[in-house]
Amino acid sequence: MNIIIIIFLIFIGFLLFSPQIKKQRAVLSSNKSVKILGGYAAILLISTGITFLLPDDTFITNKANISEEGIDDTTYHALINKQPVESNFVKKKASIPYEEKQLHINVNNPNYSGFALIYEKDPTLENRLEVTTYVGKSTVNDIDISDFIHYPMVNIDDQSLIILQPKPIDLKFTMLKKEFPFSQFNGENWMDHYSSFANPILYIKVPADVEVTIDETIFYEEVK
Repeated sequence: MNIIIIIFLIFIGFLLFSPQIKKQRAVLSSNKSVKILGGYAAILLISTGITFLLPDDTFITNKANISEEGIDDTTYHALINKQPVESNFVKKKASIPYEEKQLHINVNNPNYSGFALIYEKDPTLENRLEVTTYVGKSTVNDIDISDFIHYPMVNIDDQSLIILQPKPIDLKFTMLKKEFPFSQFNGENWMDHYSSFANPILYIKVPADVEVTIDETIFYEEVK
């Protein structure tokens, strides 16, 4: 039982059975106490019936600061094992002309680590790089916010491929939640909320004859 209900019932019991209160009938009579208790009981009964008619969606007023979270492990392991990945995880594909024989991969901000890097030397590629961005599903209270999140871009500068840190975003949610007379029956809490954010995976294919070096601040894996 909700703690507020317990406190309220204790208060009513104090009103009904306290000797001092009984003597002060001019202030609050027992009849009035009974009416208050009866009225609240009626509200609870009505609320019990109405709560079953309300939608089951749970909402909250919250402000989500999108930052770095975990990598989508399922997608990541599928990629490094050369297993197929569903197309809905592909955010962007790019084919970049590249004729150099050396490639250094770095990031414009050494403190940025909100991504995973996988690269593969592909003997079928000539004079170009292929960059594919994979993203998982990001949610706040089961609301899909994946389309609102910014993902890293890449830029070619001479013999360097630079990963550009995306701008942070700030999402504000103003939503509805059931009031106390209803939420006390279904266990909802005004402060209950949960989120899940999947960092992007950059999969880079390079020609087999290109020598690849990667900045030491970047977590990466080579697929062979």
